[in-house]
Amino acid sequence: MLSKSSNHSVANMSETIVVTGTRIPRVITVAEAPGFTYNFNGWDYQDGGGPTSGWDNPGPAAAINEFAAKEENTKDTPCVNRKPITAPLAKINRHAKAAGTALDEFRGTVEHATLIYEHEDGSIGKVPLFTSNQRNFVEINLDSVPPNANVVALVHNHVETPGTDQTYPSAADRQAMDRLYARANSGGMQGGISIDPHMLLYIYDEASRKTFAYDRDTMQLDAASCDL
Repeated sequence: MLSKSSNHSVANMSETIVVTGTRIPRVITVAEAPGFTYNFNGWDYQDGGGPTSGWDNPGPAAAINEFAAKEENTKDTPCVNRKPITAPLAKINRHAKAAGTALDEFRGTVEHATLIYEHEDGSIGKVPLFTSNQRNFVEINLDSVPPNANVVALVHNHVETPGTDQTYPSAADRQAMDRLYARANSGGMQGGISIDPHMLLYIYDEASRKTFAYDRDTMQLDAASCDL
């Protein structure tokens, strides 16, 4: 079901983020020139080189479009104070909840993720679920985001790990998000893509089977935020 190949073309620049769920010291190395790589315990951020993620085979275009548009009803999220600039929080939450439902199909396997984005016309969508076929990290490549879209949220699952609370972001998740925030106002990204400076992070926790929402402030706390 999972594929290590990608049909996404690369022009000018490729953005790859690695987020992890398991809180154990480790170092992943990615060395693809041209570009530069920041190495931390448990994650890499690479600017430059080609796509490195494995992509789930999304199937026919109809299935891709259905997932991109799918929403589910959610509770309010009073824990989110720093919201994306233009995209409505309630709608982002509904997309994140639908993504969590899709992620539940992969419980006990490997980490998957999706990016939620805002089109130029104000509509909201999300890219097909992707994976690096690893239990404790997933590489995120922005090549899958439509041209000129604004990325407003990242949703990924934390595989259940006995004895470890996976409801809140790992240090690696926070560092990866910091790198995304650093690109928010940099401009010149491939395909006119932009990163919202208040981009949100959602974590689907397999143990509780809930999706938790985090903004730039709450993701810094070693505690669960509110769930959808």
